[in-house]
Amino acid sequence: MRRRGLLVLLASPVLLAQAAAPVFPPGSAIGLVPPPGMRLAMGFSGFQDDAAAASILVASLPAKAYAEVSTADDAKFEQAQGVRVERRRALQAGGAPAVLLSGTQTVRGVVNRKWVLIAGAPALTALVTVQVPTDAAAKIGQCTLRVDGHTYLDGPCNIDLGTGGSFSIGTGNARTGSRYFAYVNRDPDSGIADGYWNGAPGSTHAHDPLGTLRREGACWMNERARVCARAAQ
Repeated sequence: MRRRGLLVLLASPVLLAQAAAPVFPPGSAIGLVPPPGMRLAMGFSGFQDDAAAASILVASLPAKAYAEVSTADDAKFEQAQGVRVERRRALQAGGAPAVLLSGTQTVRGVVNRKWVLIAGAPALTALVTVQVPTDAAAKIGQCTLRVDGHTYLDGPCNIDLGTGGSFSIGTGNARTGSRYFAYVNRDPDSGIADGYWNGAPGSTHAHDPLGTLRREGACWMNERARVCARAAQ
């Protein structure tokens, strides 16, 4: 029987524990539960959604590559892969240590939201790349971002919905994004969320922590921050 070294369950930017059986692309040791609308791809190892022009690519490297790839400087990663990293998050994938990078990449004039999961297993290093055009990933809604008593967003902006209740506000490219943006990363098991924002106007990385957030209606907040995403009226 063919060895299947690592099971990755990925449904966009958030890892999920799902009961559905994983699907393995032909010849791949990496399997995942594809999101609705995704099918096995033709021409590359992964999955695709033709209607949304979205894709998930899976690839593997030798196990020893994990340490180098997972700790690569964001600027070097952008230079090598063309992905502008906005957020870096350490987590576990199928019991293996992993890093999840999120950001944007422009290909032939189209700006894509991108998530790159790098997971280290004893037998291999897994790479899972999710790509969604910004027009498909983000919707315009009413946003609020308030930090330490100052309001940075209060009105229409891009809202990028993830799975498990995670989302971002204000993200996008230089034309569609806001000067300030924030991520709310919710753990689907505990319901707890952590917040991050870019902290300075025009900064391209959401590396400044907002701390643990609690939900109140359309907002996630704590004593110093308030992040809200509402449907456009």
